[in-house]
Amino acid sequence: MILPGHLAAAYLLLQATHCEHRGVWWGAMFPDLVDKPLRWVLKMTPNDRVPAHSGLGWGVCTLAAWAW
Repeated sequence: MILPGHLAAAYLLLQATHCEHRGVWWGAMFPDLVDKPLRWVLKMTPNDRVPAHSGLGWGVCTLAAWAW
């Protein structure tokens, strides 16, 4: 997903639920805020979709949000 896709997903989630707005917006942008700098700036990953766009990234974020 590119930036507009992340924002659209967050908007649709907010329309369908009564989630906390700030958390949804941060959650929608988090994968790109992690993956893009790792690839573009640090050249640490093979593409700009790893690790935060993966199931592992989802699991870690879900556990962190649940614990918080």
